[in-house]
Amino acid sequence: MIAVSSIGFACLALALGMILYHRVEILRRFLIQPALLGGVLLLLLGGQGFSLVSPPNYEAWSQWPGFLISFLFSSLILAAPTGDARFRRGGSVFFQGAYVWVLAIGQIAIGLFVISLFDKKWWLAGHIIEIGWMGGHGSAAALIAVADSMKWPAHELPASTLHDAAQLGLFSATIGLLYGAVSGMAMVNWIRRKEKRLQGPGKPESRDPLDALAPGRGAQKATGGSMDDNAGWLVAILGTVIPVVLAYFLLSIVGTFVHSIYPAAGTWIEKMPLFFVALTLAFPVRKLMDASGLVETERYQILNSLILEFLILSAVATLNLGLLLDSWPILLALSAGGAVWTGFCFWMIAPRILEDHPDLSLINYGMSTGVTALGLLLVRALRGKIPSHSATVYGMAAPFSAPFIGGGILSLLLPLWTITVGPWWIAGLLSLTLIPSVLALIWMRRKSSSHE
Repeated sequence: MIAVSSIGFACLALALGMILYHRVEILRRFLIQPALLGGVLLLLLGGQGFSLVSPPNYEAWSQWPGFLISFLFSSLILAAPTGDARFRRGGSVFFQGAYVWVLAIGQIAIGLFVISLFDKKWWLAGHIIEIGWMGGHGSAAALIAVADSMKWPAHELPASTLHDAAQLGLFSATIGLLYGAVSGMAMVNWIRRKEKRLQGPGKPESRDPLDALAPGRGAQKATGGSMDDNAGWLVAILGTVIPVVLAYFLLSIVGTFVHSIYPAAGTWIEKMPLFFVALTLAFPVRKLMDASGLVETERYQILNSLILEFLILSAVATLNLGLLLDSWPILLALSAGGAVWTGFCFWMIAPRILEDHPDLSLINYGMSTGVTALGLLLVRALRGKIPSHSATVYGMAAPFSAPFIGGGILSLLLPLWTITVGPWWIAGLLSLTLIPSVLALIWMRRKSSSHE
């Protein structure tokens, strides 16, 4: 019954969000999406608001983003226009993967510089921008578990101080998500106005962000057309689900086999994001369906948009607002540093490294301040749909960073070194690595562009 009520409440909240979006002018002006409105509504109806929705529903919603992201990327490949050969370009994937490392290393370095201004009992909190903003609430919770297993050198401070410092990661994750949504929408509005000025009079404006939800409102025509409506939707759902199911079993089988031979490698495979494997397997599934004439891109575009709506709604509905009530001076200073760095990367570094600026840059901005779903929301708000190439490049580059940063292995090892040698040394070392790396990437991107 919890599954039924959770789906029912989510659908009702999304419907109310769509009504508000189309009825309230200011919401449309600032592109406050129905999924965000529905998520906030569910948040207020729970234990942090009016307590009208039971906690088991929120426990169910908290599990949705983790598996919906895999179906999102699976349907994205099937929704791509036929014959888009740009997916085969490896240069874009390399620069995307490198850019994520630039974001993460900068967040760690700035966080450690900022935390060095506070009492040493908060040193561990220097990592909460990278872990909380880029990794999210799950990674912040993992930091608490790591902190509980640490001991301060020479027992200078009680172990509880490490736990308190690590707990700030949960506050940081909430702040990052809210800040990323507000600042990201401001960026989207600025880019839209700039592109409108460049287009000049008489050019069509960008489509409404909900166009992908409405068949016939600019959606691509079906390439199949030989099936009736029921069969077409059944094939579309199966095409989206099959890559995810295959990815799940493949990771389970390979991970178990490798772990029995070499446990360290098995642990690394377990950290491989499911959505990346699902995205990879979606390519052969797409090829087989193309050969059989079964791909109807319009249906996959609608499925993709619906999955994204529920992913965002569930992520917003399960925020913990109570985490914002403590340690605000440290959180304010760290958040200001994180905001400066992510903004600098978006406006100054991303255009010089990434091929698909501002589309791919917006996805990274949402990821580096909150969650990947926020980045996808921002780029869809700008374009009216999720650009297939940008999202696919982002997904293909994920394995080069996800197991290591944003709550990965490196993110959870560095805090131990920080409390051992102090934040200055780690921040200085990372800065010395970051600056030449950025300059080298910019040079490589220019050389690549000249060859193209």
